[in-house]
Amino acid sequence: MSSRDPSSKKVIFQNLDTKLQSHTFSESPEEESLQVGLILAIVAWGIGKPDGQGRLLEILKRRGVVYADFIEQVRVATQAGKQEYTFLLDLFSNSVKSLSLSEVQNNIDTYLNEVRPYLEDFLKKEDPLDFWTPREGPYSDFLRSLKLPASAGGKFDGPDMILHDLGAFKNDPGSRALIDKLFLPRAQLEAMNTLLLNTSGSGKTRTMLEGLCLYWGLYLTCEVDSEMRGSQDLQVTLKRIADDPCFEARPPPASQGLRPYTQNSKIACARFREVLVARLIIMVFFCTVAKEILPAGLDSHCRKLWVYLQARPSCLGHVHHDIFHNLTKKIVGMEENDALDMMSLSIAQLKGMLEEELSDHPLHCVVDEAQVASTSLDGAFITSSTSSSQSRPVLRDLIMVLGDEAAELSLNLTGTAIDRVTVEEILFSPLLKDRLPRTVTHLGAFDTAKEQTAYIRQFLPGNLACEPRFNILFERVSYWLKGRYRFTAAYVKCLLLAGFQRPHKLLNEFICSSTRFQIPGEAAGLWSAGFRPSDCAEQLAEEEGDAVAHQLMDFQFDKLKKDSTLLDSIRESVAQFLLRSKINPQLVGGYNSSLIASGFARYAQNDAGDSKEHKISFDEPLAVLALTEWLEIYDVPLAQSLRARAASSQTEGDGSNALEEQLAVYLSVVFDDKTPLTKIFNFHSKIPPPYWATRPAELVSLFTRGETISEERVGNKIRPSLNIGTKLSSPLEELCEWLDHKNRAPICFPDKMMGPDLLFILRLNDAKRSLIWVAIQSKFQNLNGSTLPALLAHTLRKAMVSVTPGQFFGERKTSEKDEKIQDNAMEENSVGKQETEKQSKNTRKTHGKATGKGEKDEARRERHRQKIREKQQTVWDRLDSLSRRLYTPITEVDAAKAREEVRRHLEISKEAMEQDEEDEEDEEDEEDEEDEENRAIFSPAARSVLEGAGQHSLLRVIASKPAETQLHERLLIVDQHYFDEGSHPIVELNQIHFEETMERLHRSIGRHTPGTRKPKRPAEEDAESAPSTKKLKLDSGDFASRASRYTWDEDTAGVSSEMGLSREEVVSHASVPPSSAFTTMDD
Repeated sequence: MSSRDPSSKKVIFQNLDTKLQSHTFSESPEEESLQVGLILAIVAWGIGKPDGQGRLLEILKRRGVVYADFIEQVRVATQAGKQEYTFLLDLFSNSVKSLSLSEVQNNIDTYLNEVRPYLEDFLKKEDPLDFWTPREGPYSDFLRSLKLPASAGGKFDGPDMILHDLGAFKNDPGSRALIDKLFLPRAQLEAMNTLLLNTSGSGKTRTMLEGLCLYWGLYLTCEVDSEMRGSQDLQVTLKRIADDPCFEARPPPASQGLRPYTQNSKIACARFREVLVARLIIMVFFCTVAKEILPAGLDSHCRKLWVYLQARPSCLGHVHHDIFHNLTKKIVGMEENDALDMMSLSIAQLKGMLEEELSDHPLHCVVDEAQVASTSLDGAFITSSTSSSQSRPVLRDLIMVLGDEAAELSLNLTGTAIDRVTVEEILFSPLLKDRLPRTVTHLGAFDTAKEQTAYIRQFLPGNLACEPRFNILFERVSYWLKGRYRFTAAYVKCLLLAGFQRPHKLLNEFICSSTRFQIPGEAAGLWSAGFRPSDCAEQLAEEEGDAVAHQLMDFQFDKLKKDSTLLDSIRESVAQFLLRSKINPQLVGGYNSSLIASGFARYAQNDAGDSKEHKISFDEPLAVLALTEWLEIYDVPLAQSLRARAASSQTEGDGSNALEEQLAVYLSVVFDDKTPLTKIFNFHSKIPPPYWATRPAELVSLFTRGETISEERVGNKIRPSLNIGTKLSSPLEELCEWLDHKNRAPICFPDKMMGPDLLFILRLNDAKRSLIWVAIQSKFQNLNGSTLPALLAHTLRKAMVSVTPGQFFGERKTSEKDEKIQDNAMEENSVGKQETEKQSKNTRKTHGKATGKGEKDEARRERHRQKIREKQQTVWDRLDSLSRRLYTPITEVDAAKAREEVRRHLEISKEAMEQDEEDEEDEEDEEDEEDEENRAIFSPAARSVLEGAGQHSLLRVIASKPAETQLHERLLIVDQHYFDEGSHPIVELNQIHFEETMERLHRSIGRHTPGTRKPKRPAEEDAESAPSTKKLKLDSGDFASRASRYTWDEDTAGVSSEMGLSREEVVSHASVPPSSAFTTMDD
């Protein structure tokens, strides 16, 4: 009969129940525990008899057992299938409520005698930690020579990157200065309590361990991490506090008395004392044995071994896998006075053995992951005053035991989501009034390519590190894994596990796996798609086979749902960061704790010092991309957010508007190398468009990599840059950087002084894969409440001027607000404040009628013109730098034909132009002879650079919202001079295509929440693949396609009918054919 057979279990249970009913207690506590521990566990839950619980409780009370604790632990153990009597014996022994001093001492002596042989072997080893064993491959010998510590899960699970080369910080001046800042000497005892805050993976644990390699101390952690670093003694104790039968998890209001709260605090302090006593006793034991075994005694090597033992207790062997937790269990229930006496005795013994070391520095005590204690047992503790009745965390009791009762300890608390003010109040409490708290947040990061590359190189063979593909890898890692240390260390671990094979594919997989998340409530484990970089097409083509990367679990999405105010700020910040590469200043402030806790932001260097506000940084590519992925599925998608802003006519302080941002999203999707440009832009009907207008094109990012310029395509879910666009804060310096391809962002939002609103590059699908520049000017018609049905002629003329290369940085009529923007931009470009004011004043003078101020000063005016000429020439040089790659589609013959068409069309449309001018008579009064003069000054210079064979082509685009009928026809009527620009045709954005695409994005990348429309699984998708009369499901490849699919419904059909378009015609306007839609957008 199998032991798994229920009938078999019932027989066993009945036999054990009979033994239980007739059981008499043995004189031997161990034998009694052995029998009762096994019998009670099985009887209580195996039979479930009504009198089973009562009989169990009676026996437990007679033995002084913590009933609730034992019941819970046995329940969990039996559910996990652990019914071995040795395991239950351990649980039962751990539940003894009170022990005499003699029993405590006997338990300690017995256990230490058992452990001594294992500790001696540990101290004698040349390498106390097991080394990771790599799989056989071309570089396995080199990997073994690195002697990387194995993870606690086993030597084949990978190396432990935190414990590798532990103690190396002392050789780096910057790292050593940080450690000395955190581990203060006795001379600064008035500020010996330190709170170290930052996000997960920022280096807190490694920094604390490095400090303990320099100064003697204890390492405790409130939560053991996934690689089993640290003892579980404190973690288990935090969970056991509530199991005490006298503990009240939900006590009545403090107005009814403080007794329950006082009792809770007493129980918590008793448990924490047991942890501290066990740790100090083992430290004394360790030092005693080390003095006998090690020739050099208690030197720096011995101190490092003590750190290894605390960080990896399992290094003593399987039998004693956690020496600290095992001893803590054996002294549970000791009296308070006995615990305090043992604590004082142990500290005195340590001061005697470490007299020289502890004379300058106190015994340091590190409490890692303190945020766990700051949120545990919420509501069970309050401040001592009944008047305030404020809830407080159990962390206060832990600090009281470590910082007050053990007065010789200097506390170093680390954590993420800790309320800094609350903890500082605890550390500044009357009982700890002589120890002023300090808060430190910045630990450094991989913010420069030099430091990051140096870290990676130490793990590579010399020949690999010098290969071009790895030089490119270093550049990619410095871009994508910028920020906290764990991002880079985790990728290096994947690289080591892969034996350095397929490094670029591995990096892509690592980024993809780290930016996706599991959909809650999905039994099949459905995951979002993640993000894939496209900045290494050539390298990926050279790497054969697949790469597998482990997921980085640093981001906690659930925390975001609890704070709607924070979510609003995040939503806006992500959009601004992706589209304009700038940070929302609202993120710096009261909500930073939640951002730090969830892993999406970090504390960065604050040049103002610790006395100032701690600086939060939201600029890490992995964090931003992961957050973007989550927002697209569970919150308001980017396209929807921008549509809402556009509807409300929101503008930024620099004059930009949501239409520009919508255009950036649109551009990142629509240029798929399949859709002809004539579907995206409206070319003039009276002038034959260039032949390339019928060519498809794709948006590309050009960026410098070494001595070459890389061209990489841009899509919705795949691009070579974190940001879709970049907003330039200075008129010239940053613009030149983008034009020189030193900025990966494919779309540029130039300074308003230049002219265009957006600049980008398209790659034509022709034999030469030619490149053309595109400059867009967007006009938001309903801005500031305007209800004009069409753009005024002078507005169109200015729009045309703004995208004409010969007029970049030209003098144009500006409003007073724009003049201030220009003044600020000049000041940013190192023009002295006084000189800027003179130039601004001079500019207003030159505008006579527009400003009505001052008289013309020809000398100053000429200097101002010279500065503009210099800016123009600089920009023209950059634009011309790609002349050998950029195609000039309009020949002189074509240009002559175009000019003839313009003249003929102007004659036909003369009456329309005159009527248009009458409508804008007041506006035209602002035009004067200076415009013509400026054209005469700058146009020849521009044409000398921009015209001629072999020069580049620039497509000028006017975008208007709402859509204006036949806007592209009016452009020619308004101004022949600026319409006729040779190789720079001017077109209108196809507003129908634009609106349809944005609507599709709005619908398809909508929010997904449990209980609403769920992503389809593959089987369901196959069943729905056929078109129906109501819905047309488009092809999809991954979860992003499944969660982000385009659906034609009755509403869409209705809108299409009102436009006079059939479904087929609307589909023909889409960015991709139905058969491949969203495969391109999400690839």
